Amino acid sequence: LRRKVINHTTSSISEVAHLLKRYLSNDALQASLICAGYDHLKDDGVIFSIDMGGTMMEQPLWACSGSGSTFVMGYIDNHFPEDANFTEDEAVEFVENAVKLAMDRDGSSGGVIRLYVINKDGKKSILRLPKSISDEPVSLSKFAPA
Repeated sequence: LRRKVINHTTSSISEVAHLLKRYLSNDALQASLICAGYDHLKDDGVIFSIDMGGTMMEQPLWACSGSGSTFVMGYIDNHFPEDANFTEDEAVEFVENAVKLAMDRDGSSGGVIRLYVINKDGKKSILRLPKSISDEPVSLSKFAPA
């Protein structure tokens, strides 16, 4: 917000990723993070993975991290299309399936799936509840503001 007010512009995804990296490097936060979004400076989507030690790497197509990531690497390798050309619905389904695999094997991967579709038009939140709670997709906006 400060940057937007002073410089009349917003921060790039790279700048945000570097800020998160600094938090991890200073032991202010202990997490493995993925920082992604539509970068208005590059006019393209950008993905950064940041490990718990603060190492940051820009990823060309996708990033996978966290305790359940080891359970889904093979799925991603076998099912990610070579041309990386997904429709939004196909991408959501792909990520949802990958997270479900992690949740089946890793007790720390949570009980719900929270997805964010980020593009040049903004972001959209999607919440998927376990089948035992609901058979229908649920919008996160019903639970909390975006």
